[in-house]
Amino acid sequence: MGNSVQLGKLGTLRLSFGSVGVEDVDQFNAATMIKNVKVIFTPSKELMSAIKDGLSFENVGVVDNGFTYASTRAYKEAKGQGGGSGSGSGGDGGIEENPLG
Repeated sequence: MGNSVQLGKLGTLRLSFGSVGVEDVDQFNAATMIKNVKVIFTPSKELMSAIKDGLSFENVGVVDNGFTYASTRAYKEAKGQGGGSGSGSGGDGGIEENPLG
């Protein structure tokens, strides 16, 4: 019916889907012809504002096959991709360049 579900101050949920087309409505079978069902969450303005106001990022390393490397540099060194012959006195604590600018 196209209704959305309000989740209080979090936002809303709604369904989206497509279907196979038919020339005659009597040929349509919802049980077999509905395709690509998706649940779409739309956050409320309050939730997005709270997220943006308190949002911060930090580099916590790289996870590869269940093993956590302390930094991108440590991961590259372990994989033999360079980045390891310097004195290590950069002082950045393993934090690489900021991807957000």
